[in-house]
Amino acid sequence: MAEWWQTLSSYRLHDLLMFSPRVHARLFELVNAQAGPLVWIAAALPLGVGLAVHRGSARAHAGAALLVSLALALVAEWHLRRTLAEILWIAPAWAFAFAAASLAWLAWAVMAWRAPVGAAQRTAGRSTSSARALALLLACLALVWPLLAPLQGRPWLQAEVAGLAPEPTVLLALSLLTVLGLREAVWWLLALAPLAWCLFAGLMLQALQAPQAALPPLAAMAVMAARAMSLLKRPAMAPSASSRRVDSSCAAADGPHQRAVTSDNELPR
Repeated sequence: MAEWWQTLSSYRLHDLLMFSPRVHARLFELVNAQAGPLVWIAAALPLGVGLAVHRGSARAHAGAALLVSLALALVAEWHLRRTLAEILWIAPAWAFAFAAASLAWLAWAVMAWRAPVGAAQRTAGRSTSSARALALLLACLALVWPLLAPLQGRPWLQAEVAGLAPEPTVLLALSLLTVLGLREAVWWLLALAPLAWCLFAGLMLQALQAPQAALPPLAAMAVMAARAMSLLKRPAMAPSASSRRVDSSCAAADGPHQRAVTSDNELPR
């Protein structure tokens, strides 16, 4: 037992990976080559999400959610299933998780677009100024993420672009989630895959000794902290429309009886 534990403790994080940093960077080059001109469109996705966060309207958030859904679907198919799955055994499971997240984002975007203006605007207007600042920061981080390639001495063809690479894509999703005033179940449904990838990417990039390894986990912690703060500051929920209708109907039903009791008390004795 002691020998088994000694052998296990001798392993380091980079020993669990079956590829080198050079091979990992080569994956982005293959994906970008397959995408062709779509790379330039994908590079503009953070601008669209950042503009939606800045405008703050419900329709803008729904449109940005459609962009996030498209980006997650592209990453699931091109990067995770077609490319990363050849060298990482858990990549197919991540491809399934990103595809499921893409469907969830698509469903929410459609419902948000078709929602009544008043209800949709209340959902869009619950974010604070600090949450919007964090969302814009994450969108800007996703926008400049491709600059890591030339800064690390890699060619531009190996740039990690949102919609084709996982890290900037989940940053886009977290950016939009920061300003959406959703119920807990819906929020976690949309956030689970991006948050989980941030933690996984942090470990993988740390094993590859990448200088940006701490950025995805820090982004995930910042978004969760912002979510916790928004829940603490959220005022008590107002009575729903159904409860108000029930109260009014009860008052209407008790009205004649109350008037009868009052009139009986006013009779002369």
